[in-house]
Formats: sequence, C-alpha cells, structure tokens
Amino acid sequence: MRVATILLLCVCIAAAVAKSAVKDPVAHLSGIINNGINAIKLTDRNYSDYLTAVPRDYHAVVMFTALADKFGCRICHDFLDQFKKVGSYYNQQYSISLTPKEDRIIFFYLDFDSSNDIFSEMKLESVPKLYILPPKTEKDKKEKINKYEISTGVLMEGAKGFIKEIENKTNVKINVTVESGPVIFFLGLFAVLWGILVDSASKDVNKALLWYQSKWIYVLISLACFSAGVSGSIYCLLRNVPIIGQNRQGGVSIFAGQGREQYTLEGIIIALWTIGCGASLYLMHYFTTKRYSIVRHLGVIFCMSTFIVLLSLLITQYLEKTRWYQISDVVDKTVYTTLTNYMKQPVKPSSGFFKRLVRISEYTLNEYKDFDSFWKKFKVIIVDYLLEHVGMKQKK
Repeated sequence: MRVATILLLCVCIAAAVAKSAVKDPVAHLSGIINNGINAIKLTDRNYSDYLTAVPRDYHAVVMFTALADKFGCRICHDFLDQFKKVGSYYNQQYSISLTPKEDRIIFFYLDFDSSNDIFSEMKLESVPKLYILPPKTEKDKKEKINKYEISTGVLMEGAKGFIKEIENKTNVKINVTVESGPVIFFLGLFAVLWGILVDSASKDVNKALLWYQSKWIYVLISLACFSAGVSGSIYCLLRNVPIIGQNRQGGVSIFAGQGREQYTLEGIIIALWTIGCGASLYLMHYFTTKRYSIVRHLGVIFCMSTFIVLLSLLITQYLEKTRWYQISDVVDKTVYTTLTNYMKQPVKPSSGFFKRLVRISEYTLNEYKDFDSFWKKFKVIIVDYLLEHVGMKQKK
C-alpha cells in the first residue's frame, strides 16, 4: 500500500512538472529562440501546447512539410530554408518576451515523420502547407486551422514575397537585413585596388595619374561586370542569400539544386566556369600562332579539353537546376543522335585530327577508368598521329 502511494505521488509530481513546463509558452519559446532556433519544430506531443491551447499570445506561422528522403520532396527543403530565413529576419528585429502580443510572431514547422497523427487529423494529402494563425483568447470561438491557410506560392517568390504575405496578415513590419560579408568583400577589393594605385604613384606619379590608359584596367572592369552578371551577384545582394547551404544529410551544399534559388558561392563558381570557357577558347587561338608544331598541338589539345570539361559542367548544372526541361525539346532528336554517334565512332587510320580530338574527349568524359588505360588510348589516337604528322614516326 505504501509503495502504491509513493508511485501515485511520483506520477502526480511528474504530471505537474510536465504541465508547468508549458505553463508560460511565451517564456519557454523565447528561451528556445534566444538559443538561435528561428523556426521551432513541433510534434504530435507538443502541437496542442503551442498552437491550439488558449490563450495564444502570438501570431503563429506554421509550415507542414515532409523532409525524409523517401518522400523525395526537394521543394520541402528549399521552402523550409526560406521559412527559417524569414524567421531569422523577424527574430533579429523583435524580442518575443518584450514585444506586445499583437506584434509577436513565432515560426513553427511540423515534419510528417514526427507529426503523423496531426497530419491524419487535418487530412493533409500534400505538402508543403502554410498557415498564419492570429493570437487567440479564451473568449474566441474555436476555428479550424484550414481557415488560415495561405498559398505556398509566396515562398517561390523568395523571402520578400513571404514577408509581404506575413505583413498583410499580421500588420507586423519585417525588414530584410543584409549580411555584412559581401559588403566587406567589395570594400576589401576596393582597398586592394586603391593600394596598388598608391604604390604606383610612389614610383611614377605620371603613370599613376594616367591609370585610365592601361588596357588591363578595362579588362579587369569588363571581367568584373561580366562575372557580376553571370554569377547573379545582384540577385544575391538583393535577396541576401546565404554563402552556402545545407543538404538533407546535414552536410555542406554549394548548389541550391532545382528551383529559383541559389547560393552566393554557387554564383561565383558558375562565373569562374564561364570565364574559364572564354579563356580556354582565347588561349586555343593563341597557341595556333606558335612557331613549333608540337607546342601548337599540345596547347590546342589542352585548351580544347579544358573548354569541353568546363562546358560539360555548366550544362550539367544547368540541367540540374531546370530538370523540367528536356534537351530533346530544344535540339532536334535527329541532330542530337547524329552528333552522339559521330563522337562514339571509332577512329580510323584516315581520320583527321579533329575527329581524333573529339574521340579522345568523349573517351575522357564517359569511358575514363584509370590513367594507364587513358594513356594507351591517348598514345594511339593522338601521340602517334602527331609523330607521324611531323615525320618523327613512319606511317603504318
């Protein structure tokens, strides 16, 4: 009897502790947000504590999603990133514990695997879903959450589109804060260029004053403008996108994947690939002017190989970003098949240098296994042909 009494007392104490844990939801949520959590994950166990219990002294912005790989919902990850970003903008400007309840917004999300009962109760058949719930008192009548659903299309417009929708529903102003990293980078670049100019002035004042006559200045300016356009740097600054992202496994992601978004480093890499393609074509022309045949051929081969590799990377990334496009919709199937067959046809003794170069490029991209096999193929197709061409080896 005494043991039963003690157990019952323990159960009562545990229940009281559990109940007191959410006695003041605002204070509890404020502590979580102060630890850097901009979007709080809810489950079947605590959903009612923060969303359906009254009073609810805050606006609740809620996202239902399915993040597990088995669902294949790439857009769920992209939208959740935008969702958390907007949450960070709000939390940088407002303190949950000090803000009046009519201006208080808290961001929540529920994943299917940990909120299966809630998904079933709401009869959700597709995700993601978005809701903006107003503050609620004991006097307010009970309403279904579906009444407050908003279109997920606002997330397709990026953070600004989502913020505009939140402002329309809550009348709370949220400002997009700009990361200082890009600004510091450009200021540092300006400081370096200014330092070079000052150093030149200390050696030759006239030359420094006539800096605008140097062709390299305009080459650098042209490359900078071209890189800014290709990389989408203006987009990154306006949208305040992160430098890198995070993949489903929690690792670093450089490319944002399918969708309209991108990361800052992604744009820089694309710009470098594009400039590399242009530089390789320029150097290819440069090597054709060289006096020695072996230098011309090796230089052209290297530059063409570089161009093919960089171009293939650009095409692959473009197709990854736009999976809904099919190459067959843009290029006639007959032409595409003809080019593919030409690249894969074996090299004959009568084949010219261009055909040999195309074949070795196709082999490098699609059939490469190890260096020994590659070298044997390269020697037969390219090296022997060049040696025969310059008379250093007798033709078979």
